[in-house]
Amino acid sequence: MFGKLYIILLALAAIISSFFTYYAWSWLQSIGAPAAASEGFAYHAELAVGFLWAAVVILLAAGNAVLWRSGRSWAVWLSLAYFIIAFGALSFWLAPAYSQFLSDHNVTSASSITGPLFGVILIILMAIVVFFEQFIVVRLRAKTHGIVSGDDNAAETDKPQDEALEE
Repeated sequence: MFGKLYIILLALAAIISSFFTYYAWSWLQSIGAPAAASEGFAYHAELAVGFLWAAVVILLAAGNAVLWRSGRSWAVWLSLAYFIIAFGALSFWLAPAYSQFLSDHNVTSASSITGPLFGVILIILMAIVVFFEQFIVVRLRAKTHGIVSGDDNAAETDKPQDEALEE
């Protein structure tokens, strides 16, 4: 059940994030005043970034629920993949397009959107956070459920070996 809920949340997050990213980019294709297009872009790019962070927090929480219930970490790593793709689109596609727009139209803007170098650093940091977060949840789950070797059936497999040694 948690897995299906997670997939639904991921699909919704991907659709909404894609919409905000594309809509921000569409402002750069505007034939109107460059200053107005820049403002429209900045507004929708900030919505895209804000939604991305909210979605990642929700997806990680749902991924932790899947990990806690099933012992499988696919949802946590899928949350990281979502972040890499969405933030990569913002950093490697949207930010350079905005910089090019500003230079083509000689527009100065107070808005800042992350660049490629910041994107790489943040993606690496997020991967580290997700790795340690997954490690902590797995350890807490093992402690809570009394799992010795990280396998849900570890207690069952240890018992027959002990009985075999006694005979």
